[in-house]
Amino acid sequence: MKLAIQALNKMVRAGIIEDYAITGAVAGIIHAEPISTKDLDVLVPLPETPAGLATLAPIHEYLKKQGYSIYGQHFILGGVPVDFLDAHDPIAKDALKGAVEIAAWGERAKVVRPEHLIAMALTVGRHKDYARVEALLDMAKVDKPFLLRLLGRHGLAKKWEDFTKGSL
Repeated sequence: MKLAIQALNKMVRAGIIEDYAITGAVAGIIHAEPISTKDLDVLVPLPETPAGLATLAPIHEYLKKQGYSIYGQHFILGGVPVDFLDAHDPIAKDALKGAVEIAAWGERAKVVRPEHLIAMALTVGRHKDYARVEALLDMAKVDKPFLLRLLGRHGLAKKWEDFTKGSL
């Protein structure tokens, strides 16, 4: 992870990506408990093609020049499969903007706040997402007033109510 985080920070310094925030299972690990995951999910604002489609081309070109490889959909940074996710929807944009800088694996890294992880998990709504919400609520420092405002702002208040009642 350390080498992957170093590569991400280098990409920001080189201007290849404007910003990033670790999300998904690794962010859950940072905030709550160790779990098994196969890759490192990273939110980034992706540039658009003239046709209006998000593109990984600048990231791909940069990483290829730096000697990194690709396996399937993942870029391999320091031996870690990394999946760059476009911060295009309102929750992802909010999560990227609100990401906090922490020390992870001996490096400075930006990570999505647990409140945003909860909002994103409720949006996706798989069993493993609800399990992540439970783990975050049990083990992370969740700012409940901030979480409730966030969920309300993104239209997730009803889903939260259903989740807390055990209706999901």
